[in-house]
Amino acid sequence: MLCNSNCINAIQHKTRRFKRDSFTWISVHDLQDRQSSRKLTGRENGHHFSPTVSPALCKVSGTVRQVDGVEVEIFYGIPYSHPPLGMYRFGLSSPATPWSDVLNGTIKPPSCWQPTGQPATRFENSDLTEDDLNISEDCLYLNIWRPKKRTEAKREEEGAGIVAFEDVILVTIAYRLGALGFMFVENQMQGNAGIFDQTFALDWLKRNARNLGGEPSDITIMGEGAGAASVGFHLLAPVSRNLFSKAIMQSGSPLAPWAFMDSGKASNRTVTVAENLGCNSSESLMTFWNCMRTISAENFTSEFMKFKESWNDLPLAPIIDNWHFKAHARKMLQSAEIKVTKVLVGLDKNEGIEKAALEFMQNYNIQKKPKLKNRKEFRDSILEIADGYEYLQKSLLGVYWREQPRNTNARVEILDNAVGDSLYKCPALDFAHEYTKRGGQVYLYSLEDSISTNPWPKWMGVTHGSEIKVELGVPMLPNSGNTNPEKVLSQKFMELLVSFADNGVPNFGGRVFPMFDLVNEKYTRISGNQAITARRLRRRACDLWLLYEELRARLTATCPATTIVKREQEEWTLILYRTIATREQEEWTHALYGTIATREQEECTLALYGTIATREQKEWTFALYGTIATREQKEWTFALYRTIATREQEEWNFALYGTIATREQKEWTFALYGTIATREQEEWTFALYGTIATREQKEWTFALYGTIATREQEEWTFALYGTIATREQMVWTFALYGTIATREQEEWTFALYGTIATREQKEWTFALYGTIATREQEEWTFELYGTIATREQKEWTFALYGTIATREQKEWTFALYGTIATREQKEWTFALYRTIATREQEEWTFALYGTIATREQKEWTFALYGTIATREQEEWTFALYGTIATREQKEWTFALYGTIATREQEEWTFALYGTIATREQMVWTFALYGTIATREQEEWTFALYGTIATRKQKEWTFALYGTIATREQEEWTFALYGTIATREQKEWTFELYGTIATREQKEWTFALYGTIATREQKEWTFALYGTIATREQEEWTFALYGTIATREQKEWTFALYGTIATREQEEWTFELYGTIATREQKEWTFALYGTIATREQEEWTFALYGTIATREQNRRNGPLNCTEL
Repeated sequence: MLCNSNCINAIQHKTRRFKRDSFTWISVHDLQDRQSSRKLTGRENGHHFSPTVSPALCKVSGTVRQVDGVEVEIFYGIPYSHPPLGMYRFGLSSPATPWSDVLNGTIKPPSCWQPTGQPATRFENSDLTEDDLNISEDCLYLNIWRPKKRTEAKREEEGAGIVAFEDVILVTIAYRLGALGFMFVENQMQGNAGIFDQTFALDWLKRNARNLGGEPSDITIMGEGAGAASVGFHLLAPVSRNLFSKAIMQSGSPLAPWAFMDSGKASNRTVTVAENLGCNSSESLMTFWNCMRTISAENFTSEFMKFKESWNDLPLAPIIDNWHFKAHARKMLQSAEIKVTKVLVGLDKNEGIEKAALEFMQNYNIQKKPKLKNRKEFRDSILEIADGYEYLQKSLLGVYWREQPRNTNARVEILDNAVGDSLYKCPALDFAHEYTKRGGQVYLYSLEDSISTNPWPKWMGVTHGSEIKVELGVPMLPNSGNTNPEKVLSQKFMELLVSFADNGVPNFGGRVFPMFDLVNEKYTRISGNQAITARRLRRRACDLWLLYEELRARLTATCPATTIVKREQEEWTLILYRTIATREQEEWTHALYGTIATREQEECTLALYGTIATREQKEWTFALYGTIATREQKEWTFALYRTIATREQEEWNFALYGTIATREQKEWTFALYGTIATREQEEWTFALYGTIATREQKEWTFALYGTIATREQEEWTFALYGTIATREQMVWTFALYGTIATREQEEWTFALYGTIATREQKEWTFALYGTIATREQEEWTFELYGTIATREQKEWTFALYGTIATREQKEWTFALYGTIATREQKEWTFALYRTIATREQEEWTFALYGTIATREQKEWTFALYGTIATREQEEWTFALYGTIATREQKEWTFALYGTIATREQEEWTFALYGTIATREQMVWTFALYGTIATREQEEWTFALYGTIATRKQKEWTFALYGTIATREQEEWTFALYGTIATREQKEWTFELYGTIATREQKEWTFALYGTIATREQKEWTFALYGTIATREQEEWTFALYGTIATREQKEWTFALYGTIATREQEEWTFELYGTIATREQKEWTFALYGTIATREQEEWTFALYGTIATREQNRRNGPLNCTEL
């Protein structure tokens, strides 16, 4: 087992935090039967052993200590290398000189030279100050602890606890650190001397394991901090990866930003230090090195400590030396030539708090938890952590504020998390992920509780390195001062490490750890004396840090922080719009918006609904919304959503989604899209798209699109779009859009109503419901959902809604909306929108949309689409969809939906919604939305939008859009949610779903968009769009995504899905429709396009547009420059 060697010294000489990350310890897994298998060449009862060191056998005498009734043999100061002194000073490790006499192993050897640090003057606890250390350049020694036999006596011996209690052999090594361990001069000095020391010691240990009583093939190495990074390096390095069997890494990773250094930087620093100390590198090699050997270790160390370019910078670190490391650690980890074994990775809850306190709380007395009230100072600290990149600072604040309550106390936790994530947690998780990809078996834990004898102030929690005393068994020693639960924790923690060293599976008090995997990323939280399985430790924050680390080398301050692409990825992914093809694919495809041209095309642009066209193309096409005219055309047309005015027109109108203001106006208005719950609510609900279950629920349900199965279910079903097959099925079927072929089928392509054709088919083209025709066919025409048929064909087909039977057929069928019964059938049925009654039934039911009045009623009203005038009115108007002409006009026209026939025509036809029967027919029928009942019916019912009462009822009610007045009210007007007012009422106003209420009403309610409080309530709330101010606030403006600001508020700004921020909010960021989530909420939600999963979810899902892959598809690797972004 392996931890950081300075841990041993830290315990023996009190806690020396500032030098902890310097050493590595190594332990040797004992043989199956330790007592019977020991092979000693010396006197067993004299506490000697004789490891074999070429060229002769050498003997070492030791001491015996008793711990918990167990005799522990201790051997200090066994040399594994020739001392690096004199001519050997900057050289690599070499075999130690054999000795003939018995070596005295009872005296602790000196530690390797390291910076002594400064007293922690801001702490009252003297354990945090630095004692004088026994340090020397002659330091390449090992220490060995091994159990002898159990007795009844008890004596204290720190460092022997784990050996006594768990019956293992523990070996610690010392290696050169800092300047003496990692100086490098290009073409003159090898570098990585400290890594060579570790490798040399591991080789010595493997060759002598049997003489120590251990098994050479079962050595587990363990390191903490920089020691953990070293362990990771040995998993990658070809010269050392076969010298051990398993590995334990605590609070460190070879992928950490501090763990590796550019060789050019290391060489420049070494030469600069040498010249500052009087050694000229331009002189002869002999003269230069002779000069270097005269400089004291203290001067070297202090001079190198002057190099600190950033808060997390180390003077020196391992480099690419073409011996241990032929590439950066990440690139080596992604290669096939690494050691694939079992690795235990450990982290502490508050990894970053010590570093944060020392770096960013220098103006505070941190003996007690400080209150960081200076907002600018806090933001400057985050900016420094972000390496000066303001966009990263904003992103960090956006991520970390969500995890904390919004107050000044939270700033301490944010600094702790930001520092800990960047230096320790995220690099460790990154390693676990990449190593698992290579076939390694990783177990991950997080220590959540500290012991009472931790010398740091209690408010700091579980600080970096807190596990060291626990895993060495110190709380169990006599007079340790620890509580009984802390002793139990120590006992279980030692069992955890030994069980892993013994069989490769960590066991904590009988609970076996789950293995880390790429989907769930399971880990174990050690809290108190309990082991709790959890998932996705720090995933959201680490996604941000890992992305930044990948782009750091090429980024400038102007590069966007939201880019999600990688150079090494096989698949490029747009989180919102699904997949752009792999490198091998020549065609890049947007599943939602059609096809962006092949690589040969010069330019392809999506600006959300932007331009898809090569430079040569004169016609620009929107795959979703139809055709925008050629450059010469002055009028641009949206086939689906009416006409956007010509260039000369100043006002552009969207019939469906509100108004895009005139050019002078900067306000864009959208309508409709559902509710995100308040902070207290655990359930998030989309009024339009259904319900996403509470956190406890395992099943997520979309009311519109069906159910996405529980985790256990293998089949996912969309009620609207059909079934996406189980994993085993080869055919995926969309009920609405046809079949995407099986693997055997050659090619079917949907560009959202784009081209459907196999290779055999010549060509079928949808210009968003435009013309369909093969070369042989003469022409098929849609009048936006109209009729498709050649003259010869007897079958009429709706490409969108299924097939209307041939003339001979008696049954008409809608593939999407169910079956309209045969002529003989009395009942017509819509599978999606309920049943329309038989002819005899007196009740007319709208499953979806509005009321056509009975004869007696003088006013016909569409709840959703405005008012159709009374019979006396000469002009009938649809506020949303255009004008139905006056009586004098022969032709009634729907601007969006086609033509209603002239009076002479006996049959009135809606191109979109089917047929309204002839005058003689008693039943009027909407082919899409159901049947309007016979004239005799007394009760009209809206299934979706509420009930319009019977004649006797005086009040008509819309469940969604409020109340329509009784008959006594003279006038009500919907201008797509404009103003409603009777003469008596002063004014009822919709400000895009604003206020509905008479003065007498105490409670104002929106069924879709949340509740506006009663008069007594001070706060009005829109669940989706934020908060409407209290009475004291003077003005709030929704342009849905415009500017919201009261006089008191500085500014809330949506730059069409930009940034929202109040004074208290640090920053919330929209990445193309952005994130809507309170700090307490663990779920990120896209109001328009669905939900990105909670942390626990295994898959990220868009409710509207399908599924974007699991995390593996979103991993990002490799540097990227701004032009690639």
